This record gives sequence, C-alpha cells and structure tokens, in this order.
Amino acid sequence: MQLHKFIGLTCLTLVIASCSEQQARKPVSHSSGSFMKESIQRNKKLVAKEEDAIAKIIKKDTTNAYIASEKGYWYTYEEKSTETTTPIRGDIAYFDYEITDLQFDDSQPIITTEKDAVKLLALLKQYPDFQREIWVVPVEAVLSSACYATLHQQLKQLGLNLPEGTL
Repeated sequence: MQLHKFIGLTCLTLVIASCSEQQARKPVSHSSGSFMKESIQRNKKLVAKEEDAIAKIIKKDTTNAYIASEKGYWYTYEEKSTETTTPIRGDIAYFDYEITDLQFDDSQPIITTEKDAVKLLALLKQYPDFQREIWVVPVEAVLSSACYATLHQQLKQLGLNLPEGTL
C-alpha cells in the first residue's frame, strides 16, 4: 500500500509540475559585425580586381574610344551617328523575349497578356527548368461608337460591306 501511495504521489507531482506555464528563453545573440566587415573588404578587393581587368582591356584596344556611363558601364560606338529616327503614330514595334527578360530578384509572378503569353510559351519551351509563375490575363478592347463608324467606313471603301452592328 505504501508503494501505491508513493507511486501515486510521484505521478501527481509530475502532472502538476508539467502543467506549469513554460517560460520562453531569450535568444542568445552575439553580433560582432565581423562577417559584414570581412564581406565588404572581400567585395572591395573583387571590384578592384574587375576594374583593373577592364582597364587592361581598354588599354589594349587602341582602335576604340571607351566611355564610362553614370552607372559604371563602359561602352564604345561601333558606328557613331547623329541621325535619329523618331517613331510616328502607327509604327509597329516588335519585341523578342530572351530568358533574361524574365529573371528578376524577387519571386513575384509575371503578369502578361494572352498575346505575349504565346511568345513566352515559345521561349520557355527552350528552358524547361524555368520555375517562375506566370499569370496570363485576357485583354478585351472596347471601342467608341465613333471608332466603329470609322472602321465601317474604311471597310466600305475596301469593298467590304458589313451589316451595322456586326463589329
């Protein structure tokens, strides 16, 4: 009987002790900043090495004059011209996507129209490991009645007579 009381008291003590509120431990933080300082020094050495390599390439190339951009890029003109082409209303611009056009520093989905999605699909078939989510949205054009009237008039001039209300 004594043994039963002892076991019972031990179990009761364990139950009471285990039901007490747990205390959260505070995190231990040892931030010396040495990693960041070392990283900065490593990166400064790397940049200096790259700038030295670029300077050597420019020095070897005596046929071209190199220009430094505000953002740190170096470039040269293969053919310099002051002639400019200004687009006019109605010009069509075509854009061919490259995989680098779809690579960003975040994980947000790419949002595109159905028209451009066709172009992207052709490109992504070449890159089956591409993992970014792409959202395709439909585009519906709603034209004014004046626009429809102009369109009917132009079609009529071409010999295409459509009944009113068919566009």
